[in-house]
Amino acid sequence: MPYVPHGKAALLIPSGSHANPTARHLFAVLTDRCPDNRHLLVSFSTIREDRFHDPTCIVEPGEHPFLAAKSFIEYRSSLIVHTGHLTKMVDLNYYAVKDDISDELHKKICAGLLQSAFSPRLIKNYLAAQQRAGRA
Repeated sequence: MPYVPHGKAALLIPSGSHANPTARHLFAVLTDRCPDNRHLLVSFSTIREDRFHDPTCIVEPGEHPFLAAKSFIEYRSSLIVHTGHLTKMVDLNYYAVKDDISDELHKKICAGLLQSAFSPRLIKNYLAAQQRAGRA
């Protein structure tokens, strides 16, 4: 049975660099499929004392079962991704499915996306349209 992306899903997606090729980040799918067969994704990043982070949406360890360290939502790297791509990547075991995010965490992340100075305008507009349509 192929994977079906949905709002509040969580996926572990490769995000490695030359220095750390096996790195992966947790992403939350914020929206159900839109008429263009796309979904909005945001990533979680660990807060590091020596690095700047967007303070708009801080996620504590345990707010999602996968998160063991204090994290933030990296709104500037939000993605709008085609449903077929997500299905293919999960079915190929390139992306790993994790526990869905809670309703509370979903609301917190969406509110932060609309407030953050680091959210691209295109992303803010897309989320607002999906919320109006009842897909977020």
